[in-house]
Amino acid sequence: MIELTKENIKLGMSYSSAAAAIGITYETWNNWVKLGREGKSPYASFYAAVQESEADLMRDCLTQLRKAASMGNLESIKFLLERRFPQDWSKKDNINIQARSENVNVNVNPKLKQEETERIRQEILSKLAKPVHDAGNTNC
Repeated sequence: MIELTKENIKLGMSYSSAAAAIGITYETWNNWVKLGREGKSPYASFYAAVQESEADLMRDCLTQLRKAASMGNLESIKFLLERRFPQDWSKKDNINIQARSENVNVNVNPKLKQEETERIRQEILSKLAKPVHDAGNTNC
């Protein structure tokens, strides 16, 4: 079972596919890896085999990348590296989002006149339109 796992990892299989190939669930795979990290037998040898196979795959991919680079074709190896080792090889996109959340309590009264409804609506809109004050900016 460990040899088949090593072969599959070296081929670039995902952990879930490698787990299915040896007849276990992905949850079981993760449990074995966790126990292996903790040094518990027999899971420690399984974990070591997975780590060794990952390193072998990366080395093989990098070797092929160098060969492909010298011939001008990088796409197939980049594809595998980006998807198999995203923590090291995927493109990093950073998005910084700032948002403000404000609760507005509105009492609904069906007997309100149109003018009163419009006044309340304008009051709410004016509160929503106020600029956000930056705590570090003294110009606000």
